[in-house]
Amino acid sequence: MKRSTDGDVSETSVAQYHVAEVDGIPYSYEYTHDTTLPVGVDDAFDMWINEVWVGVSLTCEGGFPPSKVPFVLEKEGQGRGREGSIRRAYYGLIREEILQVGSRQPSPSSGTKHDGKPRIRTVLYQAPTMPLPFHHYKGLVRFIPQGDDQTLIKWSGKLAPKRWDMTWFGGLFASLVFVLFRFAVGQMVTGWTVHATTLSNKVKKQH
Repeated sequence: MKRSTDGDVSETSVAQYHVAEVDGIPYSYEYTHDTTLPVGVDDAFDMWINEVWVGVSLTCEGGFPPSKVPFVLEKEGQGRGREGSIRRAYYGLIREEILQVGSRQPSPSSGTKHDGKPRIRTVLYQAPTMPLPFHHYKGLVRFIPQGDDQTLIKWSGKLAPKRWDMTWFGGLFASLVFVLFRFAVGQMVTGWTVHATTLSNKVKKQH
């Protein structure tokens, strides 16, 4: 994923995501899903935190899985972006953690701009616990302003294989996990887009 020159609120989050390896093992697989939501960047950011991370409520058409994953918050996290939040499912077999967020306003009057540049919100997270054959997974969600009530979402993820998988199987098992992750996140993005569009249309009709 190419670095943007538009100005990330948290450049360290983007830099950490672009680190090429972990524990001497390269991130061999990467995906990015793009979508445009008909809401402003702040609303899109809050929607991801409250409905995707906390609520896991996106079970619209095309959503995956067909029912809600039973995530519960193990740790609430701090601030608007719930930095440090940990959520778990299936008695802790799956755990995900928000490592760092970029959500602050540059100034009360500047909205999503600072020095004439759009301010890009970010969420950097990882999956420290999951019963699948991979060494490490990290994801980055970027909320890029596109004008009035339009936000481009770039949701990316990287996967590092187990060392034994690299040595003996050329990363085969990690590649299967990668396909699963890419598909699941893609379906989540689709469901989220439908959900946001539906809400936006309802609000417009009320006005």
